[in-house]
Amino acid sequence: MDLKKEGRAFLAAIEFLTRIPVRAAWSEDAARASLKYYPAVGAGLGLVAGLAFVAVSPVFGATVSAILAIALTMVLTGALHEDGLADTWDGMGASRDSALDVMRDSRLGSFGALSLVVALGLKSATLSSLVPAVAVLGLIAAHSASRGLIILAMALHPYARAEGAAASVSSAATRSNVAMALALSAAALVGLGSTDMALPIIAVAGLALALILHAFHARRLGGYTGDTLGALQQYGEVAVLLAALALAT
Repeated sequence: MDLKKEGRAFLAAIEFLTRIPVRAAWSEDAARASLKYYPAVGAGLGLVAGLAFVAVSPVFGATVSAILAIALTMVLTGALHEDGLADTWDGMGASRDSALDVMRDSRLGSFGALSLVVALGLKSATLSSLVPAVAVLGLIAAHSASRGLIILAMALHPYARAEGAAASVSSAATRSNVAMALALSAAALVGLGSTDMALPIIAVAGLALALILHAFHARRLGGYTGDTLGALQQYGEVAVLLAALALAT
């Protein structure tokens, strides 16, 4: 293994998925190799959010702290996936022929706005209901596994556009990249299982439902786009947090 090359790939994953300033030697090869590290970057984001939630909960209470923790991840990522969720649902509200064009429009429509309200509301409500240990491990698992889904979806569906932010890496979802991404995601889910062994099973079931919903988008659009992958990440994140809540109550 070329550690220098892998290091560049990991930095490329951080640069693509977050607004964290890193000095990645960006190249198409590094971008393609970075796919397998998406779950690792997600785990880091989840850890930061979880620690922030635990740190401020004694001061602000669970509800406000949950909102602040979620807001922190949006700041760190530039709301990359939330933007994809909103664009996807604006496209779903349009006709099949105009869906892709609507998704390119920077204006926020009613379907997109409602999807954000539902997603952010569910995340805030579930996180605020979890005990600190489950909240931290749940956020790590949610952010890691949901980004592992991105790589799996890229392998399962064709790319819908001729060009776009995801076009350069659309063929990089190789068996090795998918296997590595899923292994990292599984490790995060196993960590969540340390609080309850049933949690990973329920979480995987929720993640499978997220993939099915994404498949609906892909069928309607003729494949995936960067926006639908962002939506998939949000579905997966919500699914894992809901799984944690289901066993916590």
